[in-house]
Amino acid sequence: MRTTVKHDDYMRKRLADATHAAEYLQAALEDGEPAVMLLALRRIAEARGGMANLARTTGRSRELVQPPLPYGRVRISRRWPLGSSK
Repeated sequence: MRTTVKHDDYMRKRLADATHAAEYLQAALEDGEPAVMLLALRRIAEARGGMANLARTTGRSRELVQPPLPYGRVRISRRWPLGSSK
């Protein structure tokens, strides 16, 4: 009998590896669609300890880290300063 692995579980395991995560992000950037890049960033963050860990390691609150990496449909606003800590 074949063993199956859920796609999300497989991707989390792969994206925990820095080399694979970098290649995954590069492919998302080459796509040129901001929503694809944001989804890739979210998946990498989740694979590397989640949003709380990302907030802790970047020295920002979870509220500041979470909004740019939403689930599902992504809407980009040019007025939103990505680098802002406010």
